[in-house]
Amino acid sequence: MVFHWLFILWLQKELDQYRDRANNSWKQWDRSKVLPHGVPELILGCTEDYGALDFKVMVSLEAIEHIRQLYLKPEHLVFDLIPLTLSHFIQECYHQLGSPPVQRKTIWMVYLELLSLLWQREDITPFLIAIAPDDMQQDEDLPLIGGLQDLPGNDYYMGGVGNGIGLHE
Repeated sequence: MVFHWLFILWLQKELDQYRDRANNSWKQWDRSKVLPHGVPELILGCTEDYGALDFKVMVSLEAIEHIRQLYLKPEHLVFDLIPLTLSHFIQECYHQLGSPPVQRKTIWMVYLELLSLLWQREDITPFLIAIAPDDMQQDEDLPLIGGLQDLPGNDYYMGGVGNGIGLHE
């Protein structure tokens, strides 16, 4: 749980920074490229200035909100990285460490120090009992989308190479 609390948020921050850097910087010139040259974010914002056609499909915010309400349950467990009470406890321990900066070169050290501090705390037992696997809610089955059929019998899709049947030799 400490790993989730620390690494997922750090990784998301790193991915956001990469996206911003990649979308706001010039790409290397390629004369064989038929797409517009320039900063991707600027090209997206005003395609006609770069001699390109705009193929964006505009979707209203109301439609997106309707889909969110229809298919997403904000209270579902998948949206909680860790239980809220444990998150507050880890946050308290992180502040006790002095809130060290979490960067690519320091994240493992911060993780190990935080984990060590958590195990030294005597008041961690209630949190461990609260997140015991017996108490975790079971995922409910989601209904199939209209027009689709369930897999026959005990078949299931395993994914991967060769449509789930593995490598052909």
